[in-house]
Amino acid sequence: MIWLTRTSDPKEWMAITALSSFVLSLLVVPIISRRSLLLGYTAIIFTLLVAAVSIVFYIHSEPPPSQSEVAKLFVNDSIKVPLACYRMAIGHYPMTAEGLDALVRCPKGLEKIWKGPYVAGDHVPLDPWGRPYQYRCPGIHNPKGYDVWSLGPDGKSSEDDIGNWSR
Repeated sequence: MIWLTRTSDPKEWMAITALSSFVLSLLVVPIISRRSLLLGYTAIIFTLLVAAVSIVFYIHSEPPPSQSEVAKLFVNDSIKVPLACYRMAIGHYPMTAEGLDALVRCPKGLEKIWKGPYVAGDHVPLDPWGRPYQYRCPGIHNPKGYDVWSLGPDGKSSEDDIGNWSR
């Protein structure tokens, strides 16, 4: 069986193409007679066709998102639902001191009404550079809501920060 897959990893693509060619040659190419020789040529042509189609899929596949794009997606979209669920259960967003950790661990005094955890796992995901996302409520940029941001590649508060106020 030959698998056609879209992958952006050249090593994975080469492995899939080589495996499909090898399996095809084992199944179709035993050269014993003229008929078998003809089948061998057919198998080679078929293998080249599979390789060509794989190249087309590889060329037309989208590149993976950059680290900045992943951080933008988190601060602008992914964290919205857990924070909205928290707000619906508790009546307000987590306080700055509680931080995003309030989405996975019940803050003191809220045991009776907290319905979490609001995100999967035992911690809020880290930013693409391996650091915790920053959180402030009420926000400076969003005074009626919250600010969530990544400190960006440099890990310092600077112009490269990625926040839910800069879209």
